[in-house]
Amino acid sequence: MNQSWDETWQRLAACADPRVDPNIFFPPAEAGRRGWDKPAKEICRTCMVIEPCFRMAVREGITEGIWGGLGGWERHRRGGPRPLHRRRPSTT
Repeated sequence: MNQSWDETWQRLAACADPRVDPNIFFPPAEAGRRGWDKPAKEICRTCMVIEPCFRMAVREGITEGIWGGLGGWERHRRGGPRPLHRRRPSTT
């Protein structure tokens, strides 16, 4: 990943709040934990820089985690790179 992007907007991000655990933006080690991304997406919905975050993730080819309020497959459907992992079929 190329980390040469302008990070000015990141200081304004809701996830930059020191009370926010950055680990909630990435899938847990235990596979198959449904709904792991809900707390992260709730924080993203309040964020004033959600669009720059999404654009940066697509531009930099980030495939994992929640960026711009979206997971890897959601970003892929909106023009981002394809995640390396296979999507698990829904059981509901």
